[in-house]
Amino acid sequence: MSDDLVFGTGGILASSNADVRFPLLLDFETDITDPAVSGNDFPVGKYVGRSRANQALHDHKILRTSEMFLIRAEANAKLDGNDTDGDAAADIALIRAARGSAIGTPAYADLNEALLDIARERRLELAYEGHRVYDLKRTNTDIVRDPADCAALSTPCNLAISSGRFTLPIPQTEIDANNAIQESDQNPGY
Repeated sequence: MSDDLVFGTGGILASSNADVRFPLLLDFETDITDPAVSGNDFPVGKYVGRSRANQALHDHKILRTSEMFLIRAEANAKLDGNDTDGDAAADIALIRAARGSAIGTPAYADLNEALLDIARERRLELAYEGHRVYDLKRTNTDIVRDPADCAALSTPCNLAISSGRFTLPIPQTEIDANNAIQESDQNPGY
């Protein structure tokens, strides 16, 4: 396999072409000759030095201002019930405007619509940074992947939130160091 990091698009390509994030997320120029990579996959173009040989040459963002706005938007939507005061929509509009998105200020009809839009914006803003699985777990949402993203895999495309594979193991060092934790307390499957 090539040295490029390759991921399925997971619907990210549905975003606005005017959004500055669009050409940065995926590298459309690199020729992928690996037969294991489908025509729907593109190398991730988000990080400089993205090849496996050079991954340590760049800093990954740990916490970003836009993430704080996304957290606040979600909290405001949940506090307000349906964002009647527009605080959540204003935070989303601020992020979109900073990225040159052609999508204007959203207007939410209900809480579900607000949370879906905020989740979509989180997925786009924090793409390939490792947040998505924790967002899905936090919001009690199953993993449902696009069949094109997992067609070449022998594993299922979807993972129910109730699956034991969604829960990390209790580290053995913690079990050994704490008399209150027994081996039987270990999460299922570990």
